[in-house]
Amino acid sequence: MVVSVMGDELLDRRKETVRNDPFVRQAGKITENAKHQLMMAVEADDVRESWRLMRVFSRAVVLREDAEDEVRVRLGLLVQHEAARRKLIRRADLAEPLGAERAPGPVATLLTRAANWLARLAAACADRGSQDRGYRSVGPSSGAGAGPSGAGAGP
Repeated sequence: MVVSVMGDELLDRRKETVRNDPFVRQAGKITENAKHQLMMAVEADDVRESWRLMRVFSRAVVLREDAEDEVRVRLGLLVQHEAARRKLIRRADLAEPLGAERAPGPVATLLTRAANWLARLAAACADRGSQDRGYRSVGPSSGAGAGPSGAGAGP
């Protein structure tokens, strides 16, 4: 029990040392700023900007994790080979080079187009208002089964 408590304290001190490193703190600030900007774009319903900021946020997280691993190597908590392996895995997870800019993928483009189409359709329906387009209307003002001519016949 005593060994476990001492081991936990040592582990906590090492974690604090990694977190308090100036490079890790700076990378954490960058990550928090990217996260804040991403949340603002999501709240503004700006799909293109949200996708761009999602990539920025992902890169910021990777850079923060790289900085943490560098500190662990410096402290002797991680070997250089393992740090390099982890860095490669994180970079592969980005699925694109760091400097590349690209449009949202086909699913996002399709969803954006569908949302725009629905918005245009809703606007067109609102513009038509009470115009009779030949469809049977239902409701209290139309009478029971009244069609376009009001005679009760279907279209």
